[in-house]
Amino acid sequence: MAEALAAVGVSASILQIVSLTAKLTQRINEFNSTAEEMPRALRSIHLQLPFLRETCQNLSTGDESENVSTIIKECHREIEDLFKTVDRLLPGPGEPKLSRAIKALKSIHHQEKFDHALRKIEGFKTDLILHCCQRTTDTPNVPASGREVSHILPVMPIASSIRRRKLLQKIDRQFSDYEYEDGVHKITILLGMGGQGKSRLALDYARRVSVESRSTLVLWVDATTKKSLIRAFEDIADHWNNRKRRFIDTSSRIEYVNEILAERKWLLVFDNYDHPDQFPDVCSFIPPGDGSVLMTSRHCDAGLLGKVVQLSGMDEGEGLELLRLRTEQNLDEPSNKAAAIKVLQTLGHLPLAVDQAGAYIRQQALPLSYFLQIYESQKQIILNQKHVYWDYKRKLDSESKEETPLDVLTTWELSIQQVGSTHVTRGVVEHVLTIAAFLGHVEISESLFREYAQYTRPVPDWLMCFTKNGEWEPHRYRDMVSTLLRLSLAQGRNGITGECCLSLHPMIKDWLQLRIAETDRGVYIMETISILANYINANVQERSLQETRSLLGHLDACMHSHTKFRPGTHRYGFGHLRDHAITFSTFYMSHGRYQEAEEGFLAVLDHDIQ
Repeated sequence: MAEALAAVGVSASILQIVSLTAKLTQRINEFNSTAEEMPRALRSIHLQLPFLRETCQNLSTGDESENVSTIIKECHREIEDLFKTVDRLLPGPGEPKLSRAIKALKSIHHQEKFDHALRKIEGFKTDLILHCCQRTTDTPNVPASGREVSHILPVMPIASSIRRRKLLQKIDRQFSDYEYEDGVHKITILLGMGGQGKSRLALDYARRVSVESRSTLVLWVDATTKKSLIRAFEDIADHWNNRKRRFIDTSSRIEYVNEILAERKWLLVFDNYDHPDQFPDVCSFIPPGDGSVLMTSRHCDAGLLGKVVQLSGMDEGEGLELLRLRTEQNLDEPSNKAAAIKVLQTLGHLPLAVDQAGAYIRQQALPLSYFLQIYESQKQIILNQKHVYWDYKRKLDSESKEETPLDVLTTWELSIQQVGSTHVTRGVVEHVLTIAAFLGHVEISESLFREYAQYTRPVPDWLMCFTKNGEWEPHRYRDMVSTLLRLSLAQGRNGITGECCLSLHPMIKDWLQLRIAETDRGVYIMETISILANYINANVQERSLQETRSLLGHLDACMHSHTKFRPGTHRYGFGHLRDHAITFSTFYMSHGRYQEAEEGFLAVLDHDIQ
């Protein structure tokens, strides 16, 4: 009975902490909007509060141990005292100007009090995060043999992200749909492009299983390479054995792990299995017994091993929740919510990009609507942004001992390093992708490149590998597209005419444009303009409505890139671009786009007059 009452008391304190931290954050935001200077410690407290709040929210209702109870109660008292101090000292937005100035001045003199509160809050947050991690990594699992072992899971901040409940439920369904067959393991693969949050989702699922199913042993291994996987099993053996048994070699360690798992029900997570072509015998590392395997991969071939859960971006609710967490802005306000939805659309609902954008918005204290105005000009800075608790990390190779923090611009570099096929080099693939990025990234037909290769002399080097004896070889081009699909770098389909159509995620388009040198952008834009002009002039037969719309979209994207990046001295309508401007303007005019047509013709006229 006493334990039950204690649990109720802890739960109530957690709810009060969550409520108070939200109010305290709002109160500091009000002060920040009216004051020219905020005390340093108060600014740091403002940054720590959301992490403390989320850590408390993620505590299990069964966390009633004496240690946790003491931490929660002390934390509750400290936050309550801090709120009273802040509410008394800080001016509100409705107070007279003189009163605000006096209170703001007084608040600076309470720096020591805020410093003390900051140290306490950081201590509470650290203790609670460690408790949550220990709860999932150190839970003993004792079978009939009496050998006690523990879960092996990576330590990441519990409060660092949102829970993607629909996907977690889908993983459950995929495992439950397996029919029992002796000797056959249940394998589910989380598949998606880099930045979709596959590892984060796998960790959330693994932690949930470790808490809800106490009889299931949960293990996490790095499957980047065969060497990293072997090392992971060796580490597990050494961790469990604790020098009680002498191991001769790697095989004896793996055998030891298999012996223990044979006595239990288990879940094994193979993280970052992105190179199935280099490591096809991954299933030989799956232990015998009653177990399930959850894999994360950006390579489609991994999906052949089991049932697939495809990650293709957050839904609107998840995206808004992540933005609210990262920016601490009130998204219930209609204009704020509308701006947030536009931010999600701009970023293609990609979790990693939304996380980075939220970190930038929060650090710069920007309104969401203003972020959209500066995104184009500040794109590279924003997409390199990370916050202090960044947990999107991985080892870049099998020899790395430390994990490297990744951002949107680096995670796809890991994918493109795998590109290459029988006929096509990586440099060629990068060239095609970059041209596609300047074409607007959606429904880019194979025919654009085919026509350019057939009518341009000499044929550009990067297109030579798609031809043989001067003729276009469709299977070579499709082989390249197939490679991009398998690496989750692109989407593809057959168009109405049977041509292969390529599409890119909008964030991959941005990455491709940003990864090249500024001087090279002009070269790519000029080549993209030539490809479009050649296609419009050569392809004179009647087009379908869908083909026309796609071509107009490519033309708009190309003109936008030309205006945005202004490649060197290549002024639209002048020099080499004179004839192209006439081609584009004529095409625009024939499809009712009179303003764009007029701009092009005026540019040509300006050139001819000069």
